[in-house]
Amino acid sequence: MTILLVFKDIPTANNTNFYMCKNLLPDRNYSVSVAMRNGVGEGPSVSILVSTPPEQTVEDKLKPTLIISTQHKVIRQIADIMADQVTIAQRQNTITGMAIHLSRRLLFISDSGGFVKSSSLNQFSEPRVILSPEQASFNPLSLSADWLNDQLYILGEVQHPSGP
Repeated sequence: MTILLVFKDIPTANNTNFYMCKNLLPDRNYSVSVAMRNGVGEGPSVSILVSTPPEQTVEDKLKPTLIISTQHKVIRQIADIMADQVTIAQRQNTITGMAIHLSRRLLFISDSGGFVKSSSLNQFSEPRVILSPEQASFNPLSLSADWLNDQLYILGEVQHPSGP
């Protein structure tokens, strides 16, 4: 806990001095006295009662969660040995890439069939097609979600047309 005391020179109001009181305990009252000194001597002191706020308790209700991708499904496992795994996505084709947008709670998956699909990160749901093989001339391999800019980046292998 730290209290910052700021002093301004009254005649010029340009100079600012400060002193920091460190290592204060939470939920305590402190009496702070300040006196100014100049070439003539020390002036009268002024006292003020300062209270520090109570210590905040943080309740960690969120448990770490692992999102694990296998060849054909994605499972969510809470970091608790006794908790059951939850399947949140399953594909016929081999999963080639996965990305997670945490704030929107979305899971993105690319597969060997050339599809990129999104679904809920919370529970198993019908995936929504983001990109199909007919829409792109490349095979999606890896995904990355930029949650700050709401962008999905797709790394793919370009499919060149066969020669005559």
